[in-house]
Amino acid sequence: MSKKEEIALLRKEIKKKERDLYRVNKEMNTWNTGRHSPPSNAGNFKLFVETSKKEIADLNRKLAQLEKAG
Repeated sequence: MSKKEEIALLRKEIKKKERDLYRVNKEMNTWNTGRHSPPSNAGNFKLFVETSKKEIADLNRKLAQLEKAG
């Protein structure tokens, strides 16, 4: 796989993870501001948010290294 293809795949993966993170944050904010009680799996959502942020940071770091090397 060429560097351009690898960079494109990383950008696509980052975009997908950021979109998922945005969706989960939006849902959590809706639950918190509404009159509804938070779902029983709210802890899982928080864990998902934390791990997603770490994964996005790692992918961004890899992307920066590839762009710098290329």
